[in-house]
Amino acid sequence: MKVFRLWLGLAFAVSLMPVRLFAVGSGGIANESLSAESLSNLLGVTGTKTDPMAVYNNPASMSDLGRSNTSIGAMYFNTHGERKGANGTSDTMKTGSVVVPNFATVVGLGNLAVGFAVISPYGLETEWSETSNVRYVATKSRINMLDITPAVSYRVSPQFSFGAGADYYSTFDADLQKKVPVDVVNFVLGFPTLGAPDANSRLSGDGEAWGYHTGLLYNPTAAHTFGVAYHSEVKTKIEGDLELTGLSGASAAVFGGTDFKTRARTDLFYPQHVQFGYKYDHDDKWQAGFNVAWYDWSSNKQLEIQLPDATPTQRAIAGQPVPLQWRDVWSVSIGGFYQFTEAFKLNLGAYYLPAVYPESTFSPAVPDLDKIGISVGPSYTRGSWSLDSVYSPVFYRKTTINNSVGQSSTGLASADISGEYEAIVHIIGVNVRYKYGG
Repeated sequence: MKVFRLWLGLAFAVSLMPVRLFAVGSGGIANESLSAESLSNLLGVTGTKTDPMAVYNNPASMSDLGRSNTSIGAMYFNTHGERKGANGTSDTMKTGSVVVPNFATVVGLGNLAVGFAVISPYGLETEWSETSNVRYVATKSRINMLDITPAVSYRVSPQFSFGAGADYYSTFDADLQKKVPVDVVNFVLGFPTLGAPDANSRLSGDGEAWGYHTGLLYNPTAAHTFGVAYHSEVKTKIEGDLELTGLSGASAAVFGGTDFKTRARTDLFYPQHVQFGYKYDHDDKWQAGFNVAWYDWSSNKQLEIQLPDATPTQRAIAGQPVPLQWRDVWSVSIGGFYQFTEAFKLNLGAYYLPAVYPESTFSPAVPDLDKIGISVGPSYTRGSWSLDSVYSPVFYRKTTINNSVGQSSTGLASADISGEYEAIVHIIGVNVRYKYGG
């Protein structure tokens, strides 16, 4: 009972922690880095009999975890990104250092198992200089979210297991900021100015929604495992405010002063996705396998901004939809581990994560490029306790972008966001696991 109360308290503490990250998952704002073990060996769809992150990855594999298995940890993200323009300009994304906590626990009751996890499968944090070429499209962009997910699994037979879970998505402190060219706005309004300082635009809000996920596990023999997991689409209604500060001239007159604030609403889609996996188990001495996954990002066609209390003129200026036109993508990964001794094993993996943005709507707010990652993670066990770790560099493929996103929204040639983009993310993760019984 004391152990149960301890882990319950830790889970509650994790749920209160700020959760922010630079998106490093299968396109868009996905985050595949849920725990040290799941990132290091990439066998989450088929399960490893040790990682309670099965609660989210594939609840069907919870039945393999024994009587009790609990993990708590954190992932550290260090990001570097830059843009090189065709005219010799260069913009560097602010180096980000973010820590994302995670918690998962599973209790086995014979063929039945129940689990609970607090994780962050999606999120975003990017920041560009307020004087950069991309400032009229994005300066600071942040989406914080938590998934609080209970799940249950049942072993139907020695060959088949089934699992399902609910997902409570809490999106909080969503914050999209950019600069506004006041001279352009005043010109459109028919009262030109020259040299007016830029204004600031900030769209912020929170939202919550429910989804679900299910999974199947099939073991035709002890050595071979096939798994499939499905996560539903979750549409979150974000409600908050739009703030404009630093207005002048005609724009200040239209918005009732230099500063303006009004209610704002928008919808944020977390995509449905299906993951398939295969694993070969050589007498628990080593395991190896691969996963493929399909993500339905195409629901994100545009970011519609509703301003219910604004005037038609105010909505025409500040409430223009942002085109996205994200596309569905497939990702692939391979991984496994080798058990050198009873106490020590080494996890290895590699993965390819495609971009969801078409070139025509690419935005530095979500600088999504094709990505290749590798991971290595030693794991040490002593008695009922284990320490899992991982290091995973993610290389964003250098990509030349040529679009008119900046110019079309401002009419300024200087707002051109085209150029050569690249980035790298270093991920370091640590989890402590406790396992009771077999």
